Amino acid sequence: MIKKIIIHSLFLSALLCQEDELSSYHISLSLHENLINDFFNNMGPIEGEGEIVFGKYNWRLVEPRIDIEKDTILFTSKVRLSMGEIKTHEKVVGWVSSSYNQQLNKVVLKIEEAKVILDVDIFGKNIVITELDIANYFDKPFRLDGPQPMSEHIEFTLPDGSKREIKIGVNQSYMVLKKDEILVKTALDFSNE
Repeated sequence: MIKKIIIHSLFLSALLCQEDELSSYHISLSLHENLINDFFNNMGPIEGEGEIVFGKYNWRLVEPRIDIEKDTILFTSKVRLSMGEIKTHEKVVGWVSSSYNQQLNKVVLKIEEAKVILDVDIFGKNIVITELDIANYFDKPFRLDGPQPMSEHIEFTLPDGSKREIKIGVNQSYMVLKKDEILVKTALDFSNE
């Protein structure tokens, strides 16, 4: 019982520390999953073709999208397979890695794996046409801008007429996955020159 109380106390402390850490940042940026899904909807067709003993086949990616959860980002889609008069759909489920590069101020998303086996039933026999990893067709990661200050410096006039300049820089940034969004928070440094 004491062990459970200690574990629950540690877990609660970690959550409170994370919330304190998140609240001490100056600016934040929320990237909703709809941003990436709208990109998928407008990128044009992703398709391929091949040939097996039974004839030629074509495949096309249909309705690709990502789903951001608290601890992971999933990639889902359908692949439509056409082989003559035979048409079928297969569901694809994969995963997306995410990171934040503070130096470049970029959120980096990469589809790491999204494998699917395209097969058909012909005369009661299952025939594997091909195996695809949709991630191979997204070889470059998505790079999205992170939060940044509106200016690198602010200049203002003092009561005596002299000018003072405050330099603004990024101290540190923090990225977290939340339901349906990626949240990046940034703490700034202020120094007068």
